[in-house]
Amino acid sequence: MSSRPRLALALLLPALALGGCTGDGGKSDTGGSTDGTDGSDGTDGTDGGDGTDGTDGTDGGDGTDGGDGTDGGDGTDGGDGTDGGDGTVEGCRADPGAADKDRVVLVSFAYNDSYEQVDSWGVFTLDAAGGLTDLDTRIAVDRATSSRPVFTPDGSLLLIAGDDGDLGVVAVEEDGSVRVVESHWNAGFYASAVAMDPSGERAWILNQNFEDAGGGITEIALDCETGLPSLVGPVASSRLAGALLPLPGRPDRAALVAYHGPDGDTEADVHLLELPAGTVVDEAPAFSHRDAFYGDAAVLPGGELVLVTDVSSWSGMPQGVGAVRIEGDTLTRAGFAEVYDPASIAVSPWGDAALVASAFGDAVELVTVDAAAPSPLAAGGRVATAGVPTWMVGVQRGGLAGMVLMLEAEGIRQLAFDGAGGASDLGRHDLPAGIDQVPYALAVQP
Repeated sequence: MSSRPRLALALLLPALALGGCTGDGGKSDTGGSTDGTDGSDGTDGTDGGDGTDGTDGTDGGDGTDGGDGTDGGDGTDGGDGTDGGDGTVEGCRADPGAADKDRVVLVSFAYNDSYEQVDSWGVFTLDAAGGLTDLDTRIAVDRATSSRPVFTPDGSLLLIAGDDGDLGVVAVEEDGSVRVVESHWNAGFYASAVAMDPSGERAWILNQNFEDAGGGITEIALDCETGLPSLVGPVASSRLAGALLPLPGRPDRAALVAYHGPDGDTEADVHLLELPAGTVVDEAPAFSHRDAFYGDAAVLPGGELVLVTDVSSWSGMPQGVGAVRIEGDTLTRAGFAEVYDPASIAVSPWGDAALVASAFGDAVELVTVDAAAPSPLAAGGRVATAGVPTWMVGVQRGGLAGMVLMLEAEGIRQLAFDGAGGASDLGRHDLPAGIDQVPYALAVQP
């Protein structure tokens, strides 16, 4: 994630706390706080949805070994490779379950009232009617200020890339209660960000560093019974990786957003990888220059476009959202929409729009999307005014499909896509005053 919205929040915190405001909030804490910058972390995509129908894996007949049931060799339609022909993926944590259940929401509160860094996450529920409730429950697991936590597809496990490079693991039980599986787990990696495999049985840890300092992707396995993680090993190297986005309906493909991909110095921002091997299939730039600083990234639910935000303030080029088109195994640069300081992005379940949090702009901006058009992105105007808006997470299915939760300086705002290329502001859930109530990271059960 970009350091610029984090710097804005750091500058605001003393004023909010000392000024007696009714709420504090925002995202992370570089500049005047004690964390320093984290480079770019970006996203986890937006849930992946059900894909379009699993566009052929890499060959159907092989998939990832056929015999394990997660590939075309055993599915109901071998020609579709890993998804058995209906866009679904097999795995012990792959089934998303009921679409209209109450969802668990976890929020990182990274400081106590003495401005000391703490491992503290608050537990909320988002009910089927869209009501957000603080359960007044806190759990102690690795603090995060600059990364997106990710759930398994069934919502039973949450993985957190902590500010210290460790991985936190939280289990959500069927009754909605939560427990810490691992508060600080590490097996020789540095976790800047984490991405979830569609099976829910493994995940990918990103180190955003340079290649010679460990930058790249590491695979871990997640035990189906206990949720305990275990190290599988390095997958590929990269430089300044912002995100790894599994492609909907294509379990053996993912889009890596990074300055350099595994094959070294290429003029590309998005790298299509074959997983789990980590080999590069194709690459393309998202922007017209090489000085982008990735703020966030997402993939459309149909897998047609990867959207990447550029928050660079030194490139001399406009900030905004770049698009890369995916057609089979071919990537091409597809367009750009200018948005000031685009710290975070959430995409519509219908693939017709995106909401972008403009941190320094104190606004939420709409970007309209027409994936089939030669230039698929267009600025759609302001949806809401918000104080230092940062992380956004969208609901992709059920009666709440299209709802977006977003952290800002005085609470958690709710917004909604309308399914017709637009969006609206549903208002803000205010948080109590105090530095210990400032929200820094956000996770919502799928």
